[in-house]
Amino acid sequence: MSKMTPDLDEPVHIVPYDPAWAVLGRALVEQLTTGLRGVDRYAEVEHIGSTSVPGREYLRRRSGQPANVHVVGLRGRLWADNLLFRHHLRAHPEAAAQYARAKRDAAGATGRLLAYSEHKAATVAELMAAARASRASRV
Repeated sequence: MSKMTPDLDEPVHIVPYDPAWAVLGRALVEQLTTGLRGVDRYAEVEHIGSTSVPGREYLRRRSGQPANVHVVGLRGRLWADNLLFRHHLRAHPEAAAQYARAKRDAAGATGRLLAYSEHKAATVAELMAAARASRASRV
Protein backbone atom coordinates (compact mmCIF):
# COMPACT_ATOMS: atom_id res chain seq x y z
CA MET A 1 0.00 0.00 0.00
CA SER A 2 1.35 3.46 -0.86
CA LYS A 3 2.22 6.03 1.78
CA MET A 4 -0.74 8.15 0.57
CA THR A 5 -3.32 5.40 1.16
CA PRO A 6 -4.28 4.65 4.78
CA ASP A 7 -4.31 1.00 5.82
CA LEU A 8 -7.94 -0.18 6.02
CA ASP A 9 -7.08 -2.45 8.94
CA GLU A 10 -5.38 0.28 10.91
CA PRO A 11 -4.79 0.30 14.68
CA VAL A 12 -7.67 1.60 16.83
CA HIS A 13 -8.16 2.98 20.32
CA ILE A 14 -11.07 4.60 22.13
CA VAL A 15 -10.99 8.17 23.44
CA PRO A 16 -13.44 9.78 25.91
CA TYR A 17 -16.29 11.96 24.70
CA ASP A 18 -15.44 15.57 23.89
CA PRO A 19 -18.31 18.15 23.84
CA ALA A 20 -16.49 19.97 20.99
CA TRP A 21 -17.47 17.09 18.67
CA ALA A 22 -21.01 18.47 18.35
CA VAL A 23 -19.63 21.81 17.15
CA LEU A 24 -17.14 20.13 14.80
CA GLY A 25 -19.91 17.87 13.49
CA ARG A 26 -22.22 20.81 12.77
CA ALA A 27 -19.38 22.63 10.99
CA LEU A 28 -18.61 19.60 8.81
CA VAL A 29 -22.30 19.10 7.99
CA GLU A 30 -22.50 22.78 6.97
CA GLN A 31 -19.35 22.52 4.87
CA LEU A 32 -20.52 19.37 3.08
CA THR A 33 -24.05 20.72 2.59
CA THR A 34 -22.65 23.90 1.06
CA GLY A 35 -20.35 21.88 -1.19
CA LEU A 36 -23.22 19.69 -2.41
CA ARG A 37 -25.58 22.60 -3.10
CA GLY A 38 -26.30 22.64 -6.79
CA VAL A 39 -24.64 19.27 -7.35
CA ASP A 40 -27.44 17.03 -6.19
CA ARG A 41 -30.80 18.35 -5.05
CA TYR A 42 -31.48 15.05 -3.29
CA ALA A 43 -28.35 15.10 -1.14
CA GLU A 44 -28.65 15.39 2.63
CA VAL A 45 -25.92 15.44 5.23
CA GLU A 46 -26.31 14.04 8.76
CA HIS A 47 -23.89 13.80 11.67
CA ILE A 48 -23.87 10.12 12.69
CA GLY A 49 -21.49 7.84 14.52
CA SER A 50 -19.84 8.05 17.89
CA THR A 51 -19.29 11.79 17.86
CA SER A 52 -23.01 12.48 17.29
CA VAL A 53 -24.19 10.97 20.59
CA PRO A 54 -23.42 13.02 23.72
CA GLY A 55 -21.33 11.06 26.19
CA ARG A 56 -20.41 8.36 23.68
CA GLU A 57 -16.75 7.47 23.28
CA TYR A 58 -15.08 7.73 19.92
CA LEU A 59 -13.03 5.24 17.96
CA ARG A 60 -9.86 7.19 17.20
CA ARG A 61 -7.99 5.90 14.19
CA ARG A 62 -6.00 8.80 12.80
CA SER A 63 -4.26 11.82 14.21
CA GLY A 64 -5.53 15.36 13.85
CA GLN A 65 -9.24 15.94 13.23
CA PRO A 66 -10.23 12.98 11.07
CA ALA A 67 -13.73 12.53 9.74
CA ASN A 68 -15.30 9.45 8.25
CA VAL A 69 -17.69 10.47 5.50
CA HIS A 70 -20.19 7.81 4.48
CA VAL A 71 -22.01 8.17 1.17
CA VAL A 72 -25.18 6.09 1.17
CA GLY A 73 -28.42 6.03 -0.76
CA LEU A 74 -30.73 8.72 0.53
CA ARG A 75 -33.69 7.20 2.37
CA GLY A 76 -32.30 3.69 1.77
CA ARG A 77 -31.95 1.06 4.49
CA LEU A 78 -28.37 2.00 5.46
CA TRP A 79 -29.39 5.69 5.68
CA ALA A 80 -32.40 4.81 7.86
CA ASP A 81 -30.43 2.37 10.03
CA ASN A 82 -27.68 4.90 10.77
CA LEU A 83 -30.21 7.52 11.84
CA LEU A 84 -32.27 5.01 13.84
CA PHE A 85 -29.14 3.80 15.66
CA ARG A 86 -28.12 7.38 16.48
CA HIS A 87 -31.62 8.31 17.71
CA HIS A 88 -31.87 5.13 19.79
CA LEU A 89 -28.55 5.73 21.54
CA ARG A 90 -29.44 9.37 22.20
CA ALA A 91 -32.81 8.40 23.70
CA HIS A 92 -31.64 5.35 25.70
CA PRO A 93 -28.56 6.00 27.88
CA GLU A 94 -28.44 2.32 28.89
CA ALA A 95 -28.12 1.34 25.22
CA ALA A 96 -25.38 3.94 24.71
CA ALA A 97 -23.56 2.54 27.77
CA GLN A 98 -23.90 -1.02 26.45
CA TYR A 99 -22.46 0.06 23.10
CA ALA A 100 -19.61 1.94 24.80
CA ARG A 101 -18.69 -1.22 26.74
CA ALA A 102 -18.72 -3.27 23.54
CA LYS A 103 -16.48 -0.72 21.84
CA ARG A 104 -13.97 -0.69 24.72
CA ASP A 105 -13.97 -4.49 24.88
CA ALA A 106 -13.49 -4.78 21.11
CA ALA A 107 -10.67 -2.23 20.99
CA GLY A 108 -8.92 -3.89 23.94
CA ALA A 109 -9.31 -7.38 22.55
CA THR A 110 -8.34 -6.69 18.96
CA GLY A 111 -6.53 -3.39 18.46
CA ARG A 112 -7.23 -3.46 14.69
CA LEU A 113 -10.19 -1.96 12.79
CA LEU A 114 -11.58 -5.03 11.01
CA ALA A 115 -11.43 -7.31 14.06
CA TYR A 116 -12.80 -4.47 16.20
CA SER A 117 -15.86 -4.19 13.93
CA GLU A 118 -16.40 -7.93 13.93
CA HIS A 119 -15.97 -8.17 17.72
CA LYS A 120 -18.78 -5.67 18.42
CA ALA A 121 -21.11 -6.81 15.61
CA ALA A 122 -23.37 -8.90 17.87
CA THR A 123 -23.93 -5.92 20.18
CA VAL A 124 -24.71 -3.67 17.22
CA ALA A 125 -27.22 -6.23 15.91
CA GLU A 126 -28.84 -6.50 19.36
CA LEU A 127 -29.11 -2.72 19.70
CA MET A 128 -30.49 -2.34 16.16
CA ALA A 129 -33.16 -4.96 16.95
CA ALA A 130 -34.07 -3.03 20.10
CA ALA A 131 -34.16 0.24 18.13
CA ARG A 132 -36.47 -1.28 15.52
CA ALA A 133 -38.73 -2.74 18.21
CA SER A 134 -38.87 0.60 20.00
CA ARG A 135 -39.75 2.37 16.75
CA ALA A 136 -42.45 -0.22 15.94
CA SER A 137 -44.05 0.19 19.38
CA ARG A 138 -44.39 3.95 18.78
CA VAL A 139 -46.34 3.58 15.54
